[in-house]
Amino acid sequence: MSDATPKTSPPEAISDELILAALWRAECHQGYQGAPDWAILEQLSLPSRTKKARQVKARLPELAQAGFISQSRRKGIGQWFLTPQARKHLDQTPEVMLSLPESPQHRRWRDARDAAEYEIEGFYLALRDAVDAATDLLSEPMPPGPSSDAWFELGERLHRACRRLGSASHCLYEWVEPPEDESDRDERREPSDAGLTPDERRRRESRRSGRRNPAWWHDSTSAL
Repeated sequence: MSDATPKTSPPEAISDELILAALWRAECHQGYQGAPDWAILEQLSLPSRTKKARQVKARLPELAQAGFISQSRRKGIGQWFLTPQARKHLDQTPEVMLSLPESPQHRRWRDARDAAEYEIEGFYLALRDAVDAATDLLSEPMPPGPSSDAWFELGERLHRACRRLGSASHCLYEWVEPPEDESDRDERREPSDAGLTPDERRRRESRRSGRRNPAWWHDSTSAL
């Protein structure tokens, strides 16, 4: 089997080499060896109920029988693993990686960047309006001054405006384009954290939660 190569597929089908490349990239992006069916399909940009997706899933046991992949379970979930034979073949044919569609993690980065570029000016203006509102409240004579509810409401408005602008700024200016051979999980750490105390580092990491998720920017019910 050491000299075997994946079968050549019809032009309309997903080739075996591309399936192996998708499994390799899924492993890289998950950060560990092995990947379930859905992760392989995701790397191929195939919805699970399409004809091509069913064809790919049908090929997996055949690739295992040919010695290119193996199957096991992790935490009760079936996983496919590249064999040394498959890894050697991919090393010898790196051009197949260029045939893969855009990866899910790169698409998330691109979509977040595009959304931030579109929204950031509006978020800046919204924060400026909130600061102006705070100035108006502060200009009222004390006592009695504004009601406590006015201050609480303004606090929520300022907090949300700062969070949105901070998230958009991160997506547009700080989130580096992800490589294809590494996982792009947000560890919520920055080089500047090195000089912080453990408590302050934990506080900063907590504040960075959700900074790469534009979905909450216009959801008033989401947690900030």
